[in-house]
Amino acid sequence: MDDDFNSCEAIGITHTFIHSILKLISEKGITDVIKQKVYSEFSEKIGILGIKVDNSENYNNNSEISDNLMNIILQIRAMARMDKNYKLSDFIRDELGKLNIEIRDTKDGVKYIKK
Repeated sequence: MDDDFNSCEAIGITHTFIHSILKLISEKGITDVIKQKVYSEFSEKIGILGIKVDNSENYNNNSEISDNLMNIILQIRAMARMDKNYKLSDFIRDELGKLNIEIRDTKDGVKYIKK
């Protein structure tokens, strides 16, 4: 290739982009929607360099597993509350809070929000 393409600069910009995204994620957290958008955009752009990043099946599977695990945890918490085991219920809520997951007890049931 001629110097017109400047692959070294393209790889450097890609590295800077990845570093910026990882820093932002560690500071602010990230939702599943944003994860998918970043993954999609990154895959498209890095594809210009001929690098294929195809991990969407694993992403979707991991997201599904995470959602299922959260539902199990919330069911355990609900059973603890029904048994008036508030110590366990509060422990689950507090530990999830440390992971930036807020538990809300609403009239329609328990909801969780990833901050």
